[in-house]
Amino acid sequence: MGAFNNVDFEHLYTDAITEMLHAAPNCPENIPSLTDLIEAIRQGADFEKEASTFETFFNWWDTFTAYDQLDEGISAADHKPILKVAYYALKNTIPAPPCTRTLHAG
Repeated sequence: MGAFNNVDFEHLYTDAITEMLHAAPNCPENIPSLTDLIEAIRQGADFEKEASTFETFFNWWDTFTAYDQLDEGISAADHKPILKVAYYALKNTIPAPPCTRTLHAG
């Protein structure tokens, strides 16, 4: 994916919701906004380490939210289309890690 802006991701997210609603039973009122989903993903301290690929991220998310999925009777697999959009939105906005190189005067 090239450089996207928020409008592009919102459009992709809307399309992903439509795909998700056709593929599995979901209550539209329980589908988070893109912003809310991104914030939920950022709650996981290991997100940046576990997000090298979408599949790696998805496996991490499935484990990270396992208890929530059981409590709410939902499946991460049913939300895969919106998770994919949120993943790519985050990858486009996560800042590079700070430089750790030390400069010495001399």
